[in-house]
Amino acid sequence: MIKPITSERFHRLFKFPRCDRYSPAAMLRSRTRETQWFADENETQLGVIVYETVDKDWQAIVLNKREDGKRFRAFCIRVNAGA
Repeated sequence: MIKPITSERFHRLFKFPRCDRYSPAAMLRSRTRETQWFADENETQLGVIVYETVDKDWQAIVLNKREDGKRFRAFCIRVNAGA
């Protein structure tokens, strides 16, 4: 079962990769605002709803825990989720 979680809990589980301020990941983070966070009961799947401020659209991202059990990777990304 999927349940809402706090931003703080989400970011304790999912650590953004370190990157310099000119990297694509840093540019993406500067253009987006997270609005909702989710996890399954075992916290092996996470979800986040993101508003992209430049294009003014929504994204839904599902992350699965990697085989190493420590990190997450994107499993499914849906763009224009609000359309």
